[in-house]
Amino acid sequence: MVVPYGIGDAMILCGLKRHIEDRYGAEVVPVIKPSQEIVPKLYGITNYELQAFGNNELRQMAEFVKEPAPGKLFVAHPAFGKEQLNESFLNHRLSFVDMLCEHYGIEHGLRIDFPVYCPESKGELRRKLGYTDYKDIILLAPEMKSASDSERIQDNLFLKMISEYEDKGYKVVVNCDAHSDVYKGYAVDLSLEELVFLGCNAEKVISSRSGFCDLIYGFAADLDILYPNKAFFDLFEMKKIFAKENTRASESVLSIAGELRRLGYGSAAIYGYGNVGKRVRYSLQAENFDVQYVIDRNEICEKGIDSFSIYQKLPQVDVVLVSIPDDGDIACKLNSYGLNTLFLKDLMKGANL
Repeated sequence: MVVPYGIGDAMILCGLKRHIEDRYGAEVVPVIKPSQEIVPKLYGITNYELQAFGNNELRQMAEFVKEPAPGKLFVAHPAFGKEQLNESFLNHRLSFVDMLCEHYGIEHGLRIDFPVYCPESKGELRRKLGYTDYKDIILLAPEMKSASDSERIQDNLFLKMISEYEDKGYKVVVNCDAHSDVYKGYAVDLSLEELVFLGCNAEKVISSRSGFCDLIYGFAADLDILYPNKAFFDLFEMKKIFAKENTRASESVLSIAGELRRLGYGSAAIYGYGNVGKRVRYSLQAENFDVQYVIDRNEICEKGIDSFSIYQKLPQVDVVLVSIPDDGDIACKLNSYGLNTLFLKDLMKGANL
């Protein structure tokens, strides 16, 4: 079975391999790109082939073999020949895994298994990291070199995070060209195997949603997965893909600005300025959304933002984003000032902001 796209697709094929074999009574041999070789290794699969095909070759292959069959090369994605099935996924009528299950000819409702192996550490990695203990490292944006534009999170947000974790004494590592102007001093050029090992052993990993998240989801001790918008979250939420949930992983939608603009808001204040409130502010400002002030019960002394207590006279804004759970009084108090309120949990349903 030929994987035409990225690491995530290779993960799903390997993670569903036993179900496909039960269905057809034959061994599944994944045919993957050389850059994806780590995937079958993580699953302990030794019988696989490395080959990259062009789109024209894949279309011809899909036209010749429309269903999985022993001894035939089958393209393991419906984008080649079964576009209607792919549309059902994009229109939220099928989950990502169910779309592929239907394409493979196996039952809906399955989820993929976690990998069983993690790469071993090598001396070269320790040298690149300056011999820093892995538990003193925050791995930031491991997908930086390979993520598509739709997956990328804006640099401004990551730069804010670097400052925060450095202040706490951590070494921050960003996987990008060592000569990067944006991440100068933090950039480390790592191989995929090195990234996976570090992702499984670092104190924390913060990554935009990409195939790399699939690789380490079952192993990471602390994984923050960032989605660029709600639509992307709805399509690729990790809980919809894996048979087990990693309770040490969290998933957040960061394009709150897009949702607010869609609702017709042009300016906002933030109620509750803890970790979530700060992240929301950075996310909004990274997308040039007007955050006029924050409201918190504690005194806020931070450059670049005005702060108020809820008992002070509050300037008018289009909406106040409430970043903490409703205690029953917040909305009433803010509404008494003539302010619209919107709770983040309602704005981004399903995401752990």
